[in-house]
Amino acid sequence: MSKHFLSLVPAALLLSIGVAHAQAGKEVSVPDLRKRAEVVSGQIGDLLKSGVLDGSDEAIELLKKLTQELAEIRASLKRLEESKVPPTAAPKTGYALNGTFPITLNESYIGKTFFSGFQQYQYTNTDQLNGPNDAFRSRRVRWNFNHLANEKTLGRVSLEMGSGINQTTAQVRDALIQYRPNGFFTPNGVSFTFGQQNAPLGYEISYPSPTRLWPERSQYEQAFFGGERGRGLLVHSGDTKNFVYAGPWNALNVNDFEQVNNPAGGDSEVGIVGGARFTNGHWSGGVSALFTNRPEFTTGSVTLPNVKREFQYVDLTYSDPKSRFVVRTEAMTGTDRNPVVTANSINHARFAAGTRFTGYHGSFDLNLRKGHYAVLRYEMFDRDRAGVADAISLWGLGWVLDVNPNLRYSITHEWVADGLRQTLGQTQYGLSTFRAQYRF
Repeated sequence: MSKHFLSLVPAALLLSIGVAHAQAGKEVSVPDLRKRAEVVSGQIGDLLKSGVLDGSDEAIELLKKLTQELAEIRASLKRLEESKVPPTAAPKTGYALNGTFPITLNESYIGKTFFSGFQQYQYTNTDQLNGPNDAFRSRRVRWNFNHLANEKTLGRVSLEMGSGINQTTAQVRDALIQYRPNGFFTPNGVSFTFGQQNAPLGYEISYPSPTRLWPERSQYEQAFFGGERGRGLLVHSGDTKNFVYAGPWNALNVNDFEQVNNPAGGDSEVGIVGGARFTNGHWSGGVSALFTNRPEFTTGSVTLPNVKREFQYVDLTYSDPKSRFVVRTEAMTGTDRNPVVTANSINHARFAAGTRFTGYHGSFDLNLRKGHYAVLRYEMFDRDRAGVADAISLWGLGWVLDVNPNLRYSITHEWVADGLRQTLGQTQYGLSTFRAQYRF
């Protein structure tokens, strides 16, 4: 056996001890392991050059041992180097605002157009005289397009594809531009939103249709804020949970009965809207108001006068993630001409000059088990606080099933009492709705 081979044996034993210490948990640095790898590689090379492998079993065993140790050193090096590579940071999330409701944003959206939407189809059945037909219909077919130009600028266009008498007409819902000087991915700041957007009054107008468990908004909001969208400039300051806002606002909503098929901004009536939202623990709520005038309105030979249009809202919600229920309440008072009453029946003369009114509702949503909800609702709308027999009230009960994150079914029934229907000989009626919703 050559002297060169015998000189490799002590070195191999010392190296084995070093590797064993490393495997036993002794801290070994990357440079140390690299040096040892060089030593082992050199010893393997020397052993191959020595010419003793052909006639020595001991030399072959030593070669195997050195090769195994080199593999272990390299495995240790790989583990150490991978442990020092920082994990890939998750994209930042942020938000924009549509009225008082946040639009969730992701940093990966920058420079891209992202798309969302939903569609709702339903069957309604009612004993209401002159009410909706007992039939299947498209309730909403919504396509939302958002473009995040950079971390400070967002454009949004939302199309309703189920408008019109037979739900076959397209209509623009959202058409807004939002700019936030310190970026959408910072926790708070100031934002400027210009264009057509949710009217920022109360909570229910901005509360998204595909998210709500109850199928429709309150009677008073359907009357005065048709289509939920108005036009103006809003300045928000704060974050998604606590913020204030204000700005100039067109007098009438886009789908107001007195504005449909008429130019926007009749009589150039522009007012002021503003409010504040807060969150404290499991409670959230807000106050809001609109001050403007309703333009005069001519239908046939009748001209209705310019009247004061003012609203004050307060709302409160209790929601505990550990609880099985959510309670939402909202109250409103104001002065306006009721466009639903006057546009459909001009002979309600006392409404033509405007009335003072109040409205409120409460909703109790109970999580029965995963994906199953029961809903109890009450609402009241007194169309004229100075009059009699003109209030409408509603009790509602419903069941909602979330089959999966995209598909929802709901069955609801309403018991309605409406004092203004005395002339029809029917003040009470029921309305049942079966709805299927797909969200994407």
